[in-house]
Amino acid sequence: MAATSSSSFTQLHQPLRSISLPSRIHPTCLKFEAALTHLKQICPSCPRRSVVSGADKLEIRLIGLAELYNIVQEIFHSPHKKLALLRYQNGKLVEDALNGSAILLDTCDTARNIVLTTKEHVQRLQSALRRRARQDYSSDVNAYISFRKKAKREIVKTLGALKKMESKGYLCPLVDADDDQMIVIKILREATAITVSIFRSLLVFLQYSTKTKPLMISKLIPLRPSSSEIIINEVERVDFALCKNATWTQVETIHDMLHTLSSRVHGLEAGLDFVFKSLVQNRVSFLNILTSF
Repeated sequence: MAATSSSSFTQLHQPLRSISLPSRIHPTCLKFEAALTHLKQICPSCPRRSVVSGADKLEIRLIGLAELYNIVQEIFHSPHKKLALLRYQNGKLVEDALNGSAILLDTCDTARNIVLTTKEHVQRLQSALRRRARQDYSSDVNAYISFRKKAKREIVKTLGALKKMESKGYLCPLVDADDDQMIVIKILREATAITVSIFRSLLVFLQYSTKTKPLMISKLIPLRPSSSEIIINEVERVDFALCKNATWTQVETIHDMLHTLSSRVHGLEAGLDFVFKSLVQNRVSFLNILTSF
């Protein structure tokens, strides 16, 4: 869906919602535009708590994001794009890109650690349920809830870093930029914006943590919450289950919930691994550009 003019680049006062690129561009840039459009269609702005997406949709978005960065790598293999990065404001564009890539890598690493640790705790709870029927599971439950509280603090901190990154603006302003430089800056900005959006959705998905004190598993929840307590996603379901009262007849249902969460976080872990590798390669490309010219 190539644009017929470069108006979206020259009208710099407009928001970056438009992704139209100049008509005389490399086919790989058009490939980026198409991939970005598709990713935006399956990745709306960070939703409110009542409509948080499930892990399966987040996994699809992460895989799509990794594919988008693979296209970015193709674009920056072009000598013209490398020169454009270096020439603009004496290399400040590359410095800004490196700073942004560091924040995104830290965010991805934090999310990966939370997902991995969640999987480990869930597996321990599953094992405890299988081995110790009707015994005191409070230590396993408390360990999980303690981890969730720590994870929530990390998520709040990470979300703050993303917000600070956005408030400062990403990349230097377009001043006296030629066509190649405008394309490069546009691509970097759009890739960063969609990455922040996806990471924010993922962190919100992982963030939920009930304030109720953990109880022994022999007093877990009735799995039908009241109308004032709406279950949203797999993480919240387990958090709710491990912090409310239930009868022993519901333990099997809780085990099923843990199995579902374990499967979901496994998918998220795989998606985050793909994204992390892509972000690392993206950062390496910027460093190579600095040393190759």
